[in-house]
Amino acid sequence: MKSGTKDAAKLLLTAVGIVALCFVLLVVTVKFEPQWFSHRLNWKWIRFSVVTIWFVLFCIKGYWQARRHIAFWAILGSMLMLHLFGVGYFYYAGDGLPLLLFGPVVALEWALMAFVIFRTLHIQPDLKDFKSLSMR
Repeated sequence: MKSGTKDAAKLLLTAVGIVALCFVLLVVTVKFEPQWFSHRLNWKWIRFSVVTIWFVLFCIKGYWQARRHIAFWAILGSMLMLHLFGVGYFYYAGDGLPLLLFGPVVALEWALMAFVIFRTLHIQPDLKDFKSLSMR
């Protein structure tokens, strides 16, 4: 196996393990504390979670070559905290952001992260695999 294939396999196994652990914790929590979830399931949090997961995966895929730099993980973690507390506040305090506003906010977060990574690590995102709908 090539080194890149081994790295991808390790990352995939790690991601699957984390998802499995989170799923088990969620099932155990729902099983033993059903009163927490019977009336509190709110689709705004599911929407927030899906967009946040997509954002993190997009960042990791775009900066795959920077994954070995600790500064990359520090910057990504900082952006994730900014996202969770900044955008998450609107979901906590009200109905959240409309999707038409949520998209540009996440794009601005990506641009800010790309700027900081370029200024600190001098690495640009590798977006050649991302094709727009008009290029397909």
